Amino acid sequence: MSNVTQITTYDFYESAFYLTRGFDLEKIDIVLELGQEKIRMHFSGIGLGKAQSDYLRSKADVNLFNFRRSYQRLQSMIFAEKKRRKQEESI
Repeated sequence: MSNVTQITTYDFYESAFYLTRGFDLEKIDIVLELGQEKIRMHFSGIGLGKAQSDYLRSKADVNLFNFRRSYQRLQSMIFAEKKRRKQEESI
C-alpha cells in the first residue's frame, strides 16, 4: 500500500511550494465561485501531507530561485489551461 497523498488548493504560493518540492500537479480546474473565476490545483505524491504541514506551519524551506521558477511554471500551466478551455468552449 502506498502513502500517496492528494491535496487540492487555491493558493498559488502553496502550489509553487509543492512544485519546488517535486510533487505532481495532477490537474488544474477553473471554477466559478460567487461569480468569480477561481483556479483550483490538484497535487499528489508521497510525503505531500508533511509538505502541507510544513507550509502551513511556516516551515517551508526552499531555494528561492527554484521557488520563483516553480511559480512562473505554475503561471504558464494555468495560462495554458485557460487557453485550452477557451478553445474548447469556442467549438
